[in-house]
Amino acid sequence: MNSAKRIFLMLIVVLISTTTINAQKEIKGKVPLNPSVLTGKLSNGLTYYIMKNQKPEQRAELRLVVHAGSINEDDDQKGLAHFCEHMEFNGTKSFPRSELVDYIESIGMQFGADLNAYTNFNQTVYMLQVPTDKEELLLKGLQIIEEWGHLALFEDKEIDKERGVILEEERLYRGADERIWKQQLPVIFKGSKYADRDVIGDTNIIAKAPYDVFRRFYKEWYRPNNMAVIAIGDFDLNLVEKVIKERFSKMKNPDKYREGQVYPIPDNKGIIVSVLTDKELSYPQIGITYKHPKRAKDDFSNFRSGLVESLISNMMYSRYNEYMSKPNPPFLYAFPRYGSFEGDKDAFEVNCIGKGDDIEYSFQIMLTELFRAYQTGFTQSELDRAIQRNLAYAEKAIKEKDKTESRNYANRLISTFLTGNSFTSPEQNMEYMNVYYPTITLDEINAFLPKMVTKDNTIITIATPEKEGVKVPSNEEVLSIYNDYYSKKYDAYVDVVTDKPLFSRKVTPGTITSEKKNEKLDWTEFTLSNGAKVIVKKTDFKNDQILFEAFSPGGYSLAETENLFNANTASSIIDKSGLGEFDDVTLQKMLAGKIVNVGPYIYPEEEGLSGSSSVTDFELLMQMINMYFTEPRIDKDAFEAYKSQRLDQITMFENDPDMIFSDSISAVLYNYNPRVKRMDRNDVNLLDLSKVFEFYKDRFKDASDFTFVFVGSVDMDKVKEFAKKYIASLPSINRKESWIDRNIVPVEKTITKTVKKGIEFKSSVNLFQYNDFEYTPINRLILRALNEVINIRLREVIREDKGGTYGAYASLRGSKIPRERMVLYSGFGCSPDRVEELTIATIDIFKELQDKPVDQKYVEKVHETFLREIETARKENNWWQQIIHNSVQYNEDQSFLLDYEKMVQNINAKTIQDAAKQYLDVRKIDKFFLFPEDKD
Repeated sequence: MNSAKRIFLMLIVVLISTTTINAQKEIKGKVPLNPSVLTGKLSNGLTYYIMKNQKPEQRAELRLVVHAGSINEDDDQKGLAHFCEHMEFNGTKSFPRSELVDYIESIGMQFGADLNAYTNFNQTVYMLQVPTDKEELLLKGLQIIEEWGHLALFEDKEIDKERGVILEEERLYRGADERIWKQQLPVIFKGSKYADRDVIGDTNIIAKAPYDVFRRFYKEWYRPNNMAVIAIGDFDLNLVEKVIKERFSKMKNPDKYREGQVYPIPDNKGIIVSVLTDKELSYPQIGITYKHPKRAKDDFSNFRSGLVESLISNMMYSRYNEYMSKPNPPFLYAFPRYGSFEGDKDAFEVNCIGKGDDIEYSFQIMLTELFRAYQTGFTQSELDRAIQRNLAYAEKAIKEKDKTESRNYANRLISTFLTGNSFTSPEQNMEYMNVYYPTITLDEINAFLPKMVTKDNTIITIATPEKEGVKVPSNEEVLSIYNDYYSKKYDAYVDVVTDKPLFSRKVTPGTITSEKKNEKLDWTEFTLSNGAKVIVKKTDFKNDQILFEAFSPGGYSLAETENLFNANTASSIIDKSGLGEFDDVTLQKMLAGKIVNVGPYIYPEEEGLSGSSSVTDFELLMQMINMYFTEPRIDKDAFEAYKSQRLDQITMFENDPDMIFSDSISAVLYNYNPRVKRMDRNDVNLLDLSKVFEFYKDRFKDASDFTFVFVGSVDMDKVKEFAKKYIASLPSINRKESWIDRNIVPVEKTITKTVKKGIEFKSSVNLFQYNDFEYTPINRLILRALNEVINIRLREVIREDKGGTYGAYASLRGSKIPRERMVLYSGFGCSPDRVEELTIATIDIFKELQDKPVDQKYVEKVHETFLREIETARKENNWWQQIIHNSVQYNEDQSFLLDYEKMVQNINAKTIQDAAKQYLDVRKIDKFFLFPEDKD
């Protein structure tokens, strides 16, 4: 940081300190709730939170929060908290069996995206989004969450049907990660009930528990004094409060019930160590946990402590991140955090994904930086940057307070109800930061970390792949390493900073040579004197967001096969190298407190840049765009770091059954085409830095065939000013080029292949089919409609009727580049002994759609879903960015979107049947099956 800027910041701190000292004296007690939230508690104990918010417009986010999860299960109920969550979708008083999902789909919402739930140790949360343009839809949504609360049916037949789905969900998650987790539970939660309350539970209980055991859990824990209702959205606040009071006041608590309690996690003397191995584990995991007593989250003294802990975690993360650009980086990432743990504990945790062939090295570097900070502390410049970052995001939150999605606010209120976390308004948050940050000194920070890193209540967990020839430390060796590094003396961290500006080059601005307006879709396009095209769409969907993209045809399709990996890794290596004369570590320090990001990409048929900025940092965005064309940096250390990480990733997936299966599919489907294979060790070692840089520079040496797109809170005059300066000055050679069709097509013969890998009794089914496709707007829409119906039928038949899988999914995608075609993919996981049955059932669904028109209810669901989707999409910057991209990439007039609603309404049962006949060919479906390995 330059000295002038440092003095300025110090003056600001002094001013804030003197003007808020009185406020600081008064800022005691409970942190007040966001004043926009209407909250109350009914006479039966139910808590409610209501907030008006118009992002997205004409939508409401509704939540039912039950303060009970797997920790509340009795010994004969293990897994039934999660099971109860499922049963809420299998019948309530007004929506028996699957009628709830039917209803939600009939109003254009989707199961999964808009209707969902989750269960963990301490909570079960139900999530519903509904439209609010019609009052009856909002009222019906409130009725649904009321019925979830006390009117679920739990019919015997539905319980039995759902047993199969839950057992398949348990099967889906079987694997190395799950095996490790189950072994770590008794270590992490030693001596507590948590050690024996994994959410998925006991499969024997799931399969055989008597019906009354399910109902007992529901009746005992689903009661109003153990619940909260959250409603946030575009609605009348008073109406929603009135309806909540009317509906939820009817709920009654049982005469006798157990109070919820905080289940303690015992303290432990010294350090507990767990080292585990698994031959199928993809990546080594290291966790260091320091347990602390849980403290209240809603008073000001703890609010201040939270700021201190956040700053420490931020600074620790930055130090760990510096290793990512060094040769032989010790981990793929390391992430420190202080926050809630479980039970009566909070925790400071440091977690990392380490090196597969040297877990000790990863552990040693984790400890080195942790204990360096513990011993010698942080620097003032690090603290300044951490505060700058937090203030920048707090300021952005104020600017976007009325353009923040309702679901974000809903998630925060869930935490408020369950843990007491304060939910403040953006203005309140900034006010408190301005009170506290000037009082947080470096000495305080450096004295605080030793309180977080304790000698007792420490847990170290290591899980690493089991590989021949790779040394895995024992528990005793891990403890010895920890103690050795704790006792070492460390040099203080040296914070290398620069006073230089990022962009210092003088440029000669160009001019705008032509300009035109797309009146129908309201964007402006102009051409610059170097031939570059700029398209700008000003919106008010966000108050402080500018999305950016620049793209040009070509990509790594222009690289010959022998140079392919140099080409398709070039953008990642450049991105890791920094920019101009500054390496990546220095660059990130320079950008602290800025809301801006830019990065290059090179795809198969396209190269470009993408990023975003705040309004304030827009010129910085334009400068960085210029530099990625004119001053890309290639850094040998970053290159070696990239190679090392790619080698680590290759090591990670060598024994992963799913990755081996995926590689087999790609190889067989494309006849072992070298352009679709994953990099192996030899490919990584053959990467050539000079060829990497050469390919990148070639792709970005001609601005004349690039289109630059800006969408969001733009000022047109500023865009033109900076475009003339930073884009029109880019080099241009006016070459005309395109991508090359490398004939990457699937083999013509129909394939059936079985792969045997993995020790768990589970299978995966992947089905593929390709066909010709005319890439027009109406064809794409019809293909999506067919896709939507297939997915509904897969859920109804494969999951619900047959109980054969946790989820079956299909994707039908059309493409135009490099050639017009469509691909069907369908996949699911299941028991190996049901593979044939469920594969046939899936293909029968395709046949069914060909043989007769679909029921009208599916057509209506498609109509409502598509019409509801477009309502919100049209108010999203990223949607418009993609629309503009499509218009250029495909040379396609996007004004058809003005008639989108009519296009949707014209889709009928015959349209969908005709599409099934045209695009689905059940005789040409390629089938790939993953089965467990044969036992010796």
